[in-house]
Amino acid sequence: MLPIETALFCFMTASILYWTPYFIKKDRCLTIDPEDVDNEFFHKGWCKEEGTYNPIATLLWASESQIIKNIIGHKVDTEFGGIITFLIIWYLLTITTYGTNVPAGLFLPGMIIGCAIG
Repeated sequence: MLPIETALFCFMTASILYWTPYFIKKDRCLTIDPEDVDNEFFHKGWCKEEGTYNPIATLLWASESQIIKNIIGHKVDTEFGGIITFLIIWYLLTITTYGTNVPAGLFLPGMIIGCAIG
């Protein structure tokens, strides 16, 4: 049962993280500051114009360390609803992962949830 549970959980997680920016904030695109050194970490999402990024996609599609850097460094300009959406998704995925047989840590997800709350 473990391989099926793992495969289903991976598919569910990938689907949630991939499609949430499309359904939540697909029309909200922000301009990337050209002087920003880390502008390769901004994800375009479904923004059509060049030099723009989707803040929800940037948070959800980044690595855990880049998420922490983006939140603490105020690099991603998000609205209150966007950060609450991010917080709820990360919280639910963290507690779901903890209850499955997938080996996953809690330290970085805990830090990410704390950054989103702060």
